[in-house]
Amino acid sequence: MLGMKARNRPSADAHVKPAMPIFRGALLEKYIKVTWRHNFESEPVMLYSELDENRNELRKVEVYRNGHHDFSDGSRSTGNTRLSKEPIPLILDINQDGQFEASPIQQEEFDAVWKKRLAFMKSE
Repeated sequence: MLGMKARNRPSADAHVKPAMPIFRGALLEKYIKVTWRHNFESEPVMLYSELDENRNELRKVEVYRNGHHDFSDGSRSTGNTRLSKEPIPLILDINQDGQFEASPIQQEEFDAVWKKRLAFMKSE
């Protein structure tokens, strides 16, 4: 998630490195949601990520203004969605950029979005 591309797309490598060291279990969110405030029709407005213990993305879903969903799980992807090559910054650091609002979410919320994407994919 958060792989900064054109138009200030959120990115691990574009954000400030975490201000605090990441200790195992400390400040570690396994599931995050990031709202991206912008006016670009071709870019997602909501990004959901499942992270490992090193904050690397395992799965990601990007949701567009029109309701379209793209995803990546490392072995398959749709649209331009790819897993970040860099660890995802801490929510604290993501939120320092006013165009983003990141928050931790529960596994159930991520799984619901993931299942919705898979259902959406079958209907394409």
